[in-house]
Formats: sequence, C-alpha cells, structure tokens
Amino acid sequence: MYGLTLVLMLIVVGGVIAFIGDRIGMKVGRRRLSIFGLRPRHTSMIVTVITGIVVSTTSLIVMSIVSKDVRTALFDMHEIQAALATTRQELASAVTRLSTQQQELAAKEQRVGELQGQIETLTGEIDKLSAAAKTKAKEYEILTARNETLAAELEQVKRERVKAESDLTQVQSELGRLQKQYQDMKTQLNETKASYTEAQEKLGEANRRIVALQDTEKELKRTISRLDDEKQKLEDESRALETRIRDLTQGANVLYSYLQGMSQYLEGLQLSDITYRADEIILATVIEGSRPIEEIRREVAAFLQKADKLALGRKAKIEGSENEAIIFFTDNLENTAQRIAGAKGPVVVRLVSATNAFVGQPVYAYLQFFENKLIFKQGQVVAEREIDGSLGANRVQDDLMTLLMAANDEATRRGMVTDSEGRVGEAPLSEFNAAASKIVEAGRKVRVLAVAAQDTWNTKPPLKVSFQVVR
Repeated sequence: MYGLTLVLMLIVVGGVIAFIGDRIGMKVGRRRLSIFGLRPRHTSMIVTVITGIVVSTTSLIVMSIVSKDVRTALFDMHEIQAALATTRQELASAVTRLSTQQQELAAKEQRVGELQGQIETLTGEIDKLSAAAKTKAKEYEILTARNETLAAELEQVKRERVKAESDLTQVQSELGRLQKQYQDMKTQLNETKASYTEAQEKLGEANRRIVALQDTEKELKRTISRLDDEKQKLEDESRALETRIRDLTQGANVLYSYLQGMSQYLEGLQLSDITYRADEIILATVIEGSRPIEEIRREVAAFLQKADKLALGRKAKIEGSENEAIIFFTDNLENTAQRIAGAKGPVVVRLVSATNAFVGQPVYAYLQFFENKLIFKQGQVVAEREIDGSLGANRVQDDLMTLLMAANDEATRRGMVTDSEGRVGEAPLSEFNAAASKIVEAGRKVRVLAVAAQDTWNTKPPLKVSFQVVR
C-alpha cells in the first residue's frame, strides 16, 4: 500500500513537472528566446531536457527521502549482495547438515526397526512364558484340589473307622443282651410249658368234676388260651431272637479285627482313666407306666439328658459334641419306651454302662427295665456275714459296712431303684452302733443278718435295713 502511494505520488509529480517544462518550452518557443546564442528551437529542446532531468532527479530525491528501501537499494546494494551470498552459503551448509541429519535419522530408524524386532521376539518369548506359567498355575490348582479331596477322604475314613468301632461295641453289647434275653425267654418258655401241662392236668381233674367245677373249667380254659397265645408269642420271639443272634454273630466276626485294635488301645490306658466300669449303673429312676408313648419318650429323653450331664461331669465325652457323652442303642431305647407304656403302675428304668468307659471317650450304655414288684418282705434276710468280734471295734465296723454293701448289691440285683451314688438302702446309725457293740461284746465269731425293716418295693426306695446278731 505504501509503495503504491509512492508510485502514484511520483507519477503526479512527474506529470506536473513535465507539464511545467512543456509550458516553459512553449513560451520559450513562442517568444523566440535564446540562450548561449543558440537558436530558439535548440533552446526549447535544452529547456525540455533540463525539465526531464529535474523530473528524474526530483523523483529520486523524493523516493530517497520517503523510502528507506530505496535508499538501501541506491546506496547499500553491495552490502546486500554480500549478505545474500553469505546467506546462500549458510543455506548450503544447512542443507548439508540436514542431509547428514537425515542420514543419521535413517540409521536410527533402521536401529529402531531392529530394536522393535528384538522387542517383538522378546514379547513372543514373554507370551510363551506367560502361557507356561498359566499352565503351571492350573496344574497347581488341580494338585491343590486333589490334595483337599484326599484330605476330605482321609477325614471320612477316620469317621467311618470311629463309627465302625462304635458299631462293634454296640453289636457286642446287643449280642450279650440278646443272648441273655434268649436264655430268659427259654426259661420262661419252659415255665410256660410246665404251666401248660399243669393246666391240662387241672383241666382233666375239672372234667371229672364237671358239674361242681364248671366255673373253674371256664377259668382254666381262658388260662389255657392265654398261655397258648403267650407260648406262640414266645416261640415267635425265640425264633426272631435266634435269627438276630445269628446275624449279630456274623457281624461280630466281621468286626473282630477292629476289636483287636481297640483292645490294644484300651490296654495302653490307665485304670484311673475309667469313667464307668462295664455293667455300672449310670443313673436310675422310676417312671409311671400306662401312659401315651410320646409322653413316655419325652420322660425317657429327659432322663437320658440328666445321665449325659453326670457322664460329662466324669469327663466322658463324644468327639465334636459339647452336651453329650453317652451313646445309646436306638432299638433298646424304643423297646424300653414301649415296655414302659405297656406296664401297669410305676417301673424302674436304669441306664447301665455296656463297657468300660474312659476319660475323653464316649460311654456306650443301654437301658434296663424292671416292673414294679415286692422284692423284700418285712423281716426277710437281705444279706448275711460272719463277723469276728475279737478283732476289735474298727474291724467289726468295717465288716458291718461290707454287709451293708452286700445288702445294697442284692437289692440292686433285684431291680431296686438307686440314687445318683448307686445306693438303695439305709440303716439307722444307732442300730449300726448297737449291732457293732453286740458283736464286740460277744468276743467271737457270730452270724450277722441284714434284714428288711419293712415290706420293700423296688420302685419305692429306700431299703431300710436292721441288724440281727445270731450268737
């Protein structure tokens, strides 16, 4: 914009000066002026040339004044050319350096390519190692799972072994109980047969006295019918027991090897570790019969819970259980409940240890059932013992205590209910001391009787005992 303005200004100034020069030339020509003696036409030409010189000079001066670039072009052209040459040399040098740097860049790019190839190779190896590591991890997981499975199987085998040992004990106890029941049944069967024979004899006699003894005959027939039913029932039970004994015998033979292992284990234990001895009464109670079976079962369950507490108190236990220490025989429990429900009046129920039980081990036990019955009449001798009064008071008292223990055992054997300490009877201290004094005063061997002080039923403790000294 600045250059265009300058050119327009020069055109205007040149036109004005040319116009003035032309007017001066025309005036010189019209007036026929002359300078330096020249002809007017030549003078006019000189004026025109001088005007052109003024125009160009004025243009240069104006441009020099107004534009720095014009001044530079007019007066500094050599310096510009030198700077241009220097710039060109620097450009050539820069081009050379650029070429060198491009070559270096190409070499570095080639190096980068080689490094990328190496990286890709290493990445492939890393992927292979990662895949191998994953495979090993899966193998480790499989081995870990297999190890856990084997541990679980080992625990299962241990539990089965404990259960088998428990079953063995139960089977042995059940076998002994059934054998005893079998003998009892056989005895009852023989008695029944004898009763049946006797009844038949009575029936024959009654037939000979038909008219006078018709009522007796009917009663005997009813008795015979009942005895026949009992006989058939006993025979069925006998056959069932024989089958059961045979099965249990086979089971006992199969589990005999486990019994040997248990025997070795028991031999390693100390007697002081025994919580209950075999056939020891754990707890006894009196339960009223002739009631609904569910009510009987609840009462029996409460009785067993109380027995569990006593066993826990003696440090017996079932592994994995905090509130139970006694293993019961399910069939025995149910049979006992059924017998109680079918009994008339109160009955005695005992829980008895089937085997020797040890500290930290469960107690295998079964229930005994005794019907209500009169076991001692007043004055009946319960136990007796010969005691030597010459051995002194202390020895006499010891022998009297032994006599009381014998009376206690006899009452227990006859089904007397016991307390938590296993006792069934009591004797007044005054009578105890009086008997001891009599024996000591005798000064020789005497026979001492422990007799029942009153009629005693097994469901109504205690057994009251008095002493009789027979000189």
